[in-house]
Amino acid sequence: MVAVDLGRGEGTGLNGRQLDDIVGRVIERGARAVLFFSLAERKQVHYLTKTYGSRVIPFEEDDLAGVAALLQGCRALIACNTNVLHLALSLDIPTVGIFDEDARRWVSGRNQLVEIIEERDLRAISISRVVDGLDRALQRDSIYDRQVVDGAGSAPSTA
Repeated sequence: MVAVDLGRGEGTGLNGRQLDDIVGRVIERGARAVLFFSLAERKQVHYLTKTYGSRVIPFEEDDLAGVAALLQGCRALIACNTNVLHLALSLDIPTVGIFDEDARRWVSGRNQLVEIIEERDLRAISISRVVDGLDRALQRDSIYDRQVVDGAGSAPSTA
């Protein structure tokens, strides 16, 4: 499963067509898409559920414990909104963070689990750029897992 946060955050966010394309690309790769949304995105969720059926799992993000539980079952998250993004990073979930401003305000550039995409006009972002970011985030997570298992790295501190 790959999570997609439909929230717009403070900016304009991605448009409906971009979100549809992202969810479609996730599903084309054989994954189910978990859709995190708020009341403002209900219309988009209805459309995506009608379009992709049981291949999407819609979940309202006002239930933080439920969001955390679902995230733990996901291989990655794609988000423009930092609410779920920060939760995913705290759970060591690879993340694609899409920002229309300097991302350093929200995430550390040293965090190996986040692939940052910055674009002033989010509506101009190509979906292939988002999917490539997802591939890079998953690949880095895979390398990190191998290092820990092989003993070449160390497990993250829980302190």
